[in-house]
Amino acid sequence: EGKGPGFGDPRKVGLIIAGTDALAVDAVISKLIGVPPEHYPLLHTALTDGFGTADLNDIVVRGKSLSEAAITDFSLPPLNTQPGMLRTALMRILKGPLTTRPFIDKYTCLQCGNCSKACPVHCIISHEDGFEITKRECIRCLCCMEVCPNGAVDLKDGFLLKLFQGKK
Repeated sequence: EGKGPGFGDPRKVGLIIAGTDALAVDAVISKLIGVPPEHYPLLHTALTDGFGTADLNDIVVRGKSLSEAAITDFSLPPLNTQPGMLRTALMRILKGPLTTRPFIDKYTCLQCGNCSKACPVHCIISHEDGFEITKRECIRCLCCMEVCPNGAVDLKDGFLLKLFQGKK
């Protein structure tokens, strides 16, 4: 939960979830925690590009039913914008200032390069003083955050998102 799996809080839910279609597995998990699959950037991109299925009517679930296994109080990561909501021209313009994005704390970074290697869109570049995430190309999959052994990858809210949430 939270900033998992690398820096979140493990929670025992008493389920084993597995499958041959990773998108279908993620769709089932998203249903269990009460968030539509199209609200996750990576799932949204996979659905848009036609990879796998997220239609629960096409997915065979064995054991407990999804409603019986639902986790109603799951602590989600602090990602506050959803791709499904970013359709209008105005929202495309405001996407950056309204989005939570990963960033690399150069003082905490060990410069191991795990984040760069794990990035599926290769938007993490190396500089003399550490690594940097290219904001425009980042799809917010948070693979970089998951593989960082030192917790140097954290989340940063866009300035408009901070305003709406009353943060400094």
